[in-house]
Amino acid sequence: MISHRVKLLLDIAGFQVIWFACALGVPNGVEWIVYPLGLIYVFQHLYFSNQRNFELRLILKSVLLGLVVDSGLVIIHALSFTSSNNWIQPLWMTILWASLGASLSSSLSWLKSRQWIAAILGAIVGPLSYLGGEKFGALVIHGMPGFIALAICWAIVMRLALSWLNQKDVEPSY
Repeated sequence: MISHRVKLLLDIAGFQVIWFACALGVPNGVEWIVYPLGLIYVFQHLYFSNQRNFELRLILKSVLLGLVVDSGLVIIHALSFTSSNNWIQPLWMTILWASLGASLSSSLSWLKSRQWIAAILGAIVGPLSYLGGEKFGALVIHGMPGFIALAICWAIVMRLALSWLNQKDVEPSY
């Protein structure tokens, strides 16, 4: 059996691998690498989970939330993806949102009862993550209004997503 600490490190490292695969793979023409890596990450997360059905629901909710948030940001011209059309988020971004969903009950679970801290961190770290993706060439944030829209969305995203953990008395997934 794998220890809690090893599983937590797998979760943190796995999410970072997916983020870098998206940020580096998309602008360099190897977007395809995101898909097998994302599936491996999500499947290993579910494999080690004690609450697979609940985890799967978190992942699916995150994917749907990401579709709404990122597509909405594209529609209002807050951002655009370099590998996508002009009205919906690309599939590689969906994989990243699924990875976020997998992280909710593990590496992000410490924020479960700290909703305001989660919102503040979301408002800071969310846009910075997109800014990093922009620096690598995976997307474009359209000026300060785009950055502000990202900050507002990510404050809400983190509060909402972590509230899903409170719908069930969730112990860390690992």
